[in-house]
Amino acid sequence: MKKILLFALLACLLYACGNKTKQTGEQDTVKNKDEAKQLFDRVIAVHDEVMTYERMIMENKMKLDSLSKLDIKPAEKDSAMLLSKNLTIAENAMGDWMHKFEPDYSGKPNDEAIKYLTAQETQIKHVDSLTKAAIKASWQFYSKYNK
Repeated sequence: MKKILLFALLACLLYACGNKTKQTGEQDTVKNKDEAKQLFDRVIAVHDEVMTYERMIMENKMKLDSLSKLDIKPAEKDSAMLLSKNLTIAENAMGDWMHKFEPDYSGKPNDEAIKYLTAQETQIKHVDSLTKAAIKASWQFYSKYNK
């Protein structure tokens, strides 16, 4: 009888430990899903911000292209053309990122999704920096002639 009781107690203990591990694993999975969702939301927030600059890029390119057709010093024409080219590079970087971005990460394991979204966050932040720098430089250059 003592052996049966000891065996039953041991079985209950093992079941409880196994159940605890399962619960901990489920909690980790929920935590990882939350982390992936937060990463996704941050990536989309940066994307949305960069998209608001699309109009500025187009307007600044037109202004710079107009400037390069005026009778100004060749070095300034070259600068205007280079700045316009930088705006185009920023615009293309955004387009390239959007074409390569895979928003449906649900089929990937959580750790893989987190790794993917972390890399995407880094990439879109680079596109954001590139875009802002190109716009700022073009404004500074154009403002010399827009007085």
